Amino acid sequence: MSMTATTDHPNLTVTRKNAALGAEVRGIDLSRPLDSQTVARIKEIWEEHLVLHFPGQSLTEDEQISFSRNFGELAVHVEPDKISKKTPEIFRVSNVDEDGNRIDPESEYYRFFTVLTGFWHTDGSYKPMPSMGSILHGLEVTPEGGETWFCNMFRAYEGLPDEIKQKIEGRHMVHAQDFTRVTCPGLTPLTQDQREEVPPVTHPLVRTHRGGRRSLYVNAAVAYFVGGMAIEEGKAFHKQLMDLATRPKFVYRHRWTAGDVVMWDNRGTMHRVTEYDGAEYRRAMQRTEILGTEIVH
Repeated sequence: MSMTATTDHPNLTVTRKNAALGAEVRGIDLSRPLDSQTVARIKEIWEEHLVLHFPGQSLTEDEQISFSRNFGELAVHVEPDKISKKTPEIFRVSNVDEDGNRIDPESEYYRFFTVLTGFWHTDGSYKPMPSMGSILHGLEVTPEGGETWFCNMFRAYEGLPDEIKQKIEGRHMVHAQDFTRVTCPGLTPLTQDQREEVPPVTHPLVRTHRGGRRSLYVNAAVAYFVGGMAIEEGKAFHKQLMDLATRPKFVYRHRWTAGDVVMWDNRGTMHRVTEYDGAEYRRAMQRTEILGTEIVH
């Protein structure tokens, strides 16, 4: 793995995780205010590597929000039982409650954060303007399982067979938070107000970015069939695309250590959480989501 430092930021080192994506960044305390040069350097590294790992951090909810706002405005999740009671910009990814008590493994809340997050997905694709990125801080982590896997959707698109590239050109998928109740049966249906806040949206299968680079744009948690096809055919084609996108050569597997902060680009990656024993181990994380600034096209 290569390591680099810059004269402008001599204490900041960047180590590539693997050939597909990901980099470890050291020499920076994310709990402190950052100057504009440091923020600009993080943005450059982020654009190159898509997933950044900052080990050894200790952030309060307010400090994480402050760091995250260097990159854009923050989202508040549509389901209020999933967010912090103190700071609504914090989305709680946890099997313990805010008082530190273990959540019942049979509960719906537990199912949401163990079953649903196990599907490959990208945050915020159910919005008309999808999320730019997410930042997750590991407070309590599991000794086994509970890894977060990321895949590079630029390389996934580039690696598609030509006949698949031709087949997906101009095609779209419907993304909806309400579809989580299809992919993960047993969750309480969204309220009518929640459905109206985030109605279904349509996004192309291929996303074109600044500079003309293209990425595959699919999601197994909030989208499950390709449009313009019979439902069963569209579901089968979606599964084929997911399988092609998540081949090991496109994936970085992050093993969490307490204090890790990981930020990722939702526009060019997908991620999933691997299974872990929630009855045996505690897992508590806090996430912020950076709102998008450009429509998928």
